[in-house]
Amino acid sequence: MGLKFETPEIGKDVFLSFTVTDAHPRGERESSHDLKRLVHKALEGVNWRLMSDGISYRVCILSGRLRAYEKEEDLLKLIKKISIWKIYYF
Repeated sequence: MGLKFETPEIGKDVFLSFTVTDAHPRGERESSHDLKRLVHKALEGVNWRLMSDGISYRVCILSGRLRAYEKEEDLLKLIKKISIWKIYYF
């Protein structure tokens, strides 16, 4: 039960897969949306982001992958994306 992380994949980039069991099953759409929102909020201000393939859901088990941004060019893109997001949504 709870949140579990797999062994990080370290290569050109760093990826971290995770799974979490939904304690209050509400259906795929709502559970996936809630977890995605929670992950985005938890990663605010750090160099990790949820991969574009998002969250997968099967039998109350949600899974996803995180990517670490560590190259200077990737960090600059991330900062620009955050800045643009704040302009439009705040």
